Amino acid sequence: MSLMPLGSFRLGTLFLVLTTLLHMIISILPNATASTSSFNVDETDRLALLEFQSNMSSRNDSSHFCEWEGVTCGHRHRRVTTLNVSSKGLALPPYVRNLSFLRDLTLYNNTLQGEIPPQLGQLFRQQRLFLNNNSIEEEIPANLSNCFSLTYLRVDYNSLVGKLTQELGSLSKLKLLVIHVNYLTGEIPPSITNLTSLESLSAFQNRFMGNIPDALGQLKQISGIGLCHNNFSGMIPTSMYNLSLFTIISLCENQLQGSLPPSFGLMLPHLQILQLLGNQFSGPLPFSLSNCPNLDWLELSEKNVQCNLEIFAIANNQLRGILPNSVGNLTKQLLGLSLGGNFIHGNLPSAIFNLINLNFLGLDYNEFTGNIPANIGNLQNLKQLNLGINNFSGEISYYIGNLSLLIELYMQDNRLEGNIPSSLRNCKNLINLDLSQNNLSGTIPKQLIRISGLSISLNLAQNHLFGSLPSDIVNLKNLVELEISENELSDEIPSSLGSCTSLQNLYMMGNFFNGSIPFSLSYLRGHQNFNLSHNNLSGRIPASFDQFSLKNFNLSFNDFEGEVPIGGVFANASAISVVGNNRLCGGIPDLQLPKCIIKESKKWKRLLKATDGFSSANLVGVGSYGSV
Repeated sequence: MSLMPLGSFRLGTLFLVLTTLLHMIISILPNATASTSSFNVDETDRLALLEFQSNMSSRNDSSHFCEWEGVTCGHRHRRVTTLNVSSKGLALPPYVRNLSFLRDLTLYNNTLQGEIPPQLGQLFRQQRLFLNNNSIEEEIPANLSNCFSLTYLRVDYNSLVGKLTQELGSLSKLKLLVIHVNYLTGEIPPSITNLTSLESLSAFQNRFMGNIPDALGQLKQISGIGLCHNNFSGMIPTSMYNLSLFTIISLCENQLQGSLPPSFGLMLPHLQILQLLGNQFSGPLPFSLSNCPNLDWLELSEKNVQCNLEIFAIANNQLRGILPNSVGNLTKQLLGLSLGGNFIHGNLPSAIFNLINLNFLGLDYNEFTGNIPANIGNLQNLKQLNLGINNFSGEISYYIGNLSLLIELYMQDNRLEGNIPSSLRNCKNLINLDLSQNNLSGTIPKQLIRISGLSISLNLAQNHLFGSLPSDIVNLKNLVELEISENELSDEIPSSLGSCTSLQNLYMMGNFFNGSIPFSLSYLRGHQNFNLSHNNLSGRIPASFDQFSLKNFNLSFNDFEGEVPIGGVFANASAISVVGNNRLCGGIPDLQLPKCIIKESKKWKRLLKATDGFSSANLVGVGSYGSV
């Protein structure tokens, strides 16, 4: 065998050494020009890429690797800076370490198996590493902590095992750490306190155990933490309550204990999602939760709300979604449930009526739909029920009459239809009833207006009620407000309405009432607002109304005739409206009515004089057809 000449050997050796040095220099100096990136440097990245290439669909041997799909190179040094080849069924070879200029490695949703190559820890420039949705096993390599520039790390949805290494704390620039849905064990290492840039930690559905480290309270930038479905125990570290940027706290399905501080909602004003379901918390739920204006999602454990909780109020937030049937699992000792002023939609779960000790149920100002369940009658301790301003439909359940202790009932502004149930007669303690702005039809039940306790308001406005106003209205002697406007009511106004001596506000506009204004209404001296507009009323305006101190007296768009009085309320043009009555005359000049033409007989004048202008002092009696 012939020997190689000595000069040839030395030249070959020198060439190899120079090539290696040149590669090292270029790796250290990222700003080296493209001209110094010789064939051998290009080959380093190309050969490393070939380890991935079997499933890179756009790979073309004749093209430069920087033109391959998912590959991005630097403009000057022509080295690979980004490799994004997700969903390609690739492998993860150790040769990846040769991509020394790599900043972004995205290989999620492939079929990666085996361990995370420790060689990844040699990619010092790496900023983003996404290996999620694969079948990677073994532990997270400790030397991954050598990637000091790493800001985003996702290895979720794999089969990783073992503990989190202490070296993880070296990643001081890390903003996102996502390790959920694996088989990781042990405790979260205290070194996590060094991740001062961390904004989000998601580690749910693993096998972590021990206490949630108090060191988490040092992560001043963190806004989201997800530790659900683990084996954490102990209490929530108080240091976490100082992290005012929190928007998500998800700690469900662990073995956590203790209670939430009373000022919980004040310390976390940006909170959007709070999940505590499936733990062992105790004590009352903080009322300060109502001070979290952005709270969209709240999950509480049954054990949490079974201890000392009497009122659960999270009204006037921005809660969305449906009300789960599990609401019926709240403590049977719950006295008040207030969810009003949110964006909750869907059907009202019938399980809510398992809370048989409720005194107050407020679901108003939401987007509930569907029928009101018949088992609403289970809440026989209910004193106030507010279902107003939703999209409930169907008929009002007859079983509403089972709520015999009911004091206030609000069902306004829905899509309820059918008759007003006569069973409401059983609610003898009602002082306030609002069924306005629905599609209710039929007549006003006599049984309803025989509830003598109605004293604050009876509001049936904006429905399709027809027939007359029953003369039984005489029973409502203590009623302050009667609102029956914009229905299809007809016939004469019953004179018995004058017996409702506490009445201050009377709204009857937009119906088909006819006949004259009963003289008996002049007995209602406490009137503040009196609106009979848009009806078919006729006759003269009783002169006795000039003694009223009304704020608003609206008789417009009827068929009244004769002279308009000029005293009392009639002297204030801003308080009275008589437009649309073409046969009226007189009144104050501001009303701009024509002057009255008096054609009264001498006999009429002698009657008039004898009664002192038909003064009420000379009133003999009142009948169904007029006054004597």
